Amino acid sequence: MLRYPLHMECVSGMLFLCILFYFLVLTALFSYAITMGAPLYVMGLYMLVMLINSFFEYGLEVIDESALGKATPPTLPLKFFDILQGRGRFKRQLLMLLFFGVIIWQLFAMNLAYLALAILIFTILVFPASLLVNALYEDFFEIINPLTLIGVMLITGWQYVAATGLLFALILSLVTLFIASWVTFLFILPLGLYGFLVYFRYLGLIACAHSDALHSITSRGQEEAAVEQFYADNAMLHKVLEDAYWNLKDRRVDAAIKLLTPVISIGGWARFEAVFGYISQWPVKRPALHFIKLYLPVLREQQNSMRALSLCQWSLNEDAEFTVADESLLHWLEQQSVSQPQYVVTVKLLSNFARQYPGHEASRVFLLRAAEICQGVLKHPQKFDELQEQLRQLDSA
Repeated sequence: MLRYPLHMECVSGMLFLCILFYFLVLTALFSYAITMGAPLYVMGLYMLVMLINSFFEYGLEVIDESALGKATPPTLPLKFFDILQGRGRFKRQLLMLLFFGVIIWQLFAMNLAYLALAILIFTILVFPASLLVNALYEDFFEIINPLTLIGVMLITGWQYVAATGLLFALILSLVTLFIASWVTFLFILPLGLYGFLVYFRYLGLIACAHSDALHSITSRGQEEAAVEQFYADNAMLHKVLEDAYWNLKDRRVDAAIKLLTPVISIGGWARFEAVFGYISQWPVKRPALHFIKLYLPVLREQQNSMRALSLCQWSLNEDAEFTVADESLLHWLEQQSVSQPQYVVTVKLLSNFARQYPGHEASRVFLLRAAEICQGVLKHPQKFDELQEQLRQLDSA
């Protein structure tokens, strides 16, 4: 999460927004000194809202793409600067706050202070959930639906508590700095934007970790849900799984794989996750490992590197010699690794590739890259020495 905003896409976007904001501040100061600011109040307010809209839309785009498992951030499109057009998620968030704000104001006007205070606390607590729902589903009625918002809180559990605390810590820090000294606030603004991008990335990773459950509380992906429901209710699917299982029990692994292939690969591998949930629990893991190798190129096309690396980690736990035969796919997995567990998976895959394909032209390069990761990222001298020995054996072969 901390490295994510340091990609060029994020850094350039933050610098661009900061430069525009600083220019707006200088223009406002100059205007105030010359004309007391009167001619530029409306235009300056619009420009400020435009900048907030742009960063907010970009942040929700980070949530959306992180929820899909993408390891690199999106670029900052110019369409985010158009408040009246575009995806309108900033407007929906403002309407959500206005909706609850009007309710709270009316309750206070009716002398129902305790109820108004309860609604205010509820709005504060569900605000991170509304950000998540707004980013993923872009539906105003969902981001004001208490059942949806509470559902997100229950699904994400303690991670939601951490997300709520982090958000309000960020807001409180920036507000305190602004009240103390607006000049200090200007200097600290880039760090503030960095903190919010880390926060948006965290929300996206939470959504990715709970994607199955979150998809069930809204209408997103109705086509995929329809396919899932059709096959879940289809007795033929269960019959195929049962036949494949008994073939596996009779040690006819190839027959089981042949039965599963047309079912698991239907509709662009739309059934993989559901069928994998069954076959990954079988005592013989060969079918699951077989289909994972075929499914990894599909995940590369979808740019879902987090799921690809997760499946590789599962495969290595079941088969320590598991690797990827396609060197371009293996190189992509290595490039997409961003966390320590993912780097561990990458090192094992690279080492296994070199061990199984010693004559391949990429084997030496992969071993050198694995050793570099062990020494520079993982700080694992034992594994580094092991890879060095493997490299010497490869060179002497």
